[in-house]
Amino acid sequence: MEPIVCEVAAQIRYQLDQLEQLAQRDSRKALQSIGDRLAAWEGIVRQHSHVELAFRIGQVLEDLRQYWLALSWYQWIADLDPSKISREEQTRSIRAKGRMCIKLGLNHEALRFLKEAEELLQQAGSSDLTELPVVWQNMGSLLDRLESWDEALMYTERALTAFRRFDDQKRVSILLLMVGTYQYKLQRYEDAFDTLLQAREGLEKFKDYFHLARCWHNYAELMRDTGRMEEAIAAWRMSLEMKKRTDDHVGQVNTLLSLTEYVCTQNDWYGAQRYATQAIALCHEHRLYDQEILCLKSWSNILFALGRFSELEVCAARAMYLVESVTAQDQIGQLLQKIAQDYSKIGYEELAMQYSKNAVQILS
Repeated sequence: MEPIVCEVAAQIRYQLDQLEQLAQRDSRKALQSIGDRLAAWEGIVRQHSHVELAFRIGQVLEDLRQYWLALSWYQWIADLDPSKISREEQTRSIRAKGRMCIKLGLNHEALRFLKEAEELLQQAGSSDLTELPVVWQNMGSLLDRLESWDEALMYTERALTAFRRFDDQKRVSILLLMVGTYQYKLQRYEDAFDTLLQAREGLEKFKDYFHLARCWHNYAELMRDTGRMEEAIAAWRMSLEMKKRTDDHVGQVNTLLSLTEYVCTQNDWYGAQRYATQAIALCHEHRLYDQEILCLKSWSNILFALGRFSELEVCAARAMYLVESVTAQDQIGQLLQKIAQDYSKIGYEELAMQYSKNAVQILS
């Protein structure tokens, strides 16, 4: 590489180091700063096929939640001529593309990229023996999202077998949590019970409170579905307290929603309102838009049960505002259909027709 190019590359590395530090303090300022520099970096990095810097830029964009921009950089790396990129770099770029697709809700595309990465690793191997099992673990998580739990379990058990062989007990505990969760979703309740207890023991040993909180949550769901409600409620509350300590906002919303749904089944609408309000506040604060739609569904049921019919319009307005911000727009359409049906039940036909039309537009 020419000396002038080396000097410019060193400057870009320094700028990226500064941006990473700024992002930890003030992500908004970091985002404004990177916006001014991207065009200049693109010209230099792509002209000289500087793969290492391209990965660094992609990672910074990823940290700033600019997933579409990060995806474009990883795509550029993957498309490079094979003479300019190693097999390991190609595999890394494909995995990164899959990761970005997951963040963007493009689950089928993500699965295609992960399978491509799996094939490359099986053909050529890797200096890092854990790389293929990590891909299997990621595929398990993704197939869970796609509700393909048999396949999710298969890939996760492959990863579990590999990490047991590597004696990575902390990773084994996380994988046991995943296996137990998929067993539960497949209604293999006895297996799920045993596996989740094993996972909980390991996660407690390693003080992994983030995953331990999620383990308690999934254990609560298992207890609920097997009719052991006192244990379920205690486990949900244990999970919620741990998630508050670990700042797991997504996890807190999930547990609050489970508690809301349970309290609704007991017709304790004011108790449900307290949990739903906490969940919605977290969604607002942390921009958890997909989860907010789930919260609004519960909120609309509570409002209708309490006879607060005019507030359903506020719920519907918020849902329509979120149309461009969520990955699953069909959920908004379904919520509006439900609100339309509720208005029709109480004779508010004009509002029922309005929200029914809005739902059709979103779902079409």
